[in-house]
Amino acid sequence: MKRWAVFVFVFAFVFFLSGCYAARQPAAQGGCSSADARERDSCMYDRAVNSSDYGLCGNITSSSLHNGCIAEVASKTGNVGLCAESLSGKAVGYCYAQIGISSSNISLCEKNPDSFWRDTCVKRVAEELNLSGHCRSLNPSDRDECFGVIGIKRQDRALCQEVLSREPRDNCLFYVGVQTANTSVCREIEGPAIRNYCIQRIAINLREPSICEMVAVPEIRNDCYSKINSSRTEKEPQNPVLRNISDSA
Repeated sequence: MKRWAVFVFVFAFVFFLSGCYAARQPAAQGGCSSADARERDSCMYDRAVNSSDYGLCGNITSSSLHNGCIAEVASKTGNVGLCAESLSGKAVGYCYAQIGISSSNISLCEKNPDSFWRDTCVKRVAEELNLSGHCRSLNPSDRDECFGVIGIKRQDRALCQEVLSREPRDNCLFYVGVQTANTSVCREIEGPAIRNYCIQRIAINLREPSICEMVAVPEIRNDCYSKINSSRTEKEPQNPVLRNISDSA
């Protein structure tokens, strides 16, 4: 009888432990128990990033989502070491870039082992902080965009002139010329059409027909005069007090 009682006790205890283990399983998976792998991975990604627990990233089956998870947690926690320890190849560069951009740390961007992600990171932070000196280290396309964005933000014609390609350089000079109402900046534009439109825009904004005379293209010059005249002849609402005096006279 005693043996039977011991057997029943042991069986009940084992059953209890197995129930506890089963109950803990979803928690170990972060509560992500969907049968669909993509949904489960997405759920685990959210859990890991929200809790800043890179260990949960290891439960993600998709390699791209796993790498993204590690990078996001590293970015959130500022743990640069996690990039090289847990990732490989271009994923390491992406991870470095995420931390550099989120922390506006251009020194970290420049240490990125991947050239593509290094340029991406340096460009983003340089544009954000107006660090034009760092634009020169970038590839030609990113270099031009970096100088152009900062040139427009700082309204600096000299930075526009650092742009190597003509079209983006002209665009930069156009915006700086119009923003500063400086026709001499417009004259630095190589493209004839955009150069004349730059001068026209300043004339219209200032309602100054004498500036229209600087426009070399007759059609654009005549349009300049026309727009200024039409803006001047638009009927402005009369002051109610003056209207009452006029009515009573």
